[in-house]
Amino acid sequence: MSARLVSFDQKRTELTPGTVLVREWERKSQRVMVMADGFAWNGQNYDSLSKVAFAITGTKWNGPRFFGLARRNGTSTRNNNKKSVCPTDQGPAA
Repeated sequence: MSARLVSFDQKRTELTPGTVLVREWERKSQRVMVMADGFAWNGQNYDSLSKVAFAITGTKWNGPRFFGLARRNGTSTRNNNKKSVCPTDQGPAA
């Protein structure tokens, strides 16, 4: 198995099967269930969050980023990684 596929599988296993990811899109709540072998949304199974995000939006998205699991710079939002964040990801200045 290639290193890229191993890395993908490791990232996928960070989410526990049974977890529900929720994202509002066009004023509708979108709920995605994490399965042992992928993701379920709207009665369909998908092998990646990016494919779910595409099904929801009709445009290409990085799935983990769409669901708030990754920042623009690629770091997880689920850890205390102190890497810098792109200023556009920090929201409007106060």
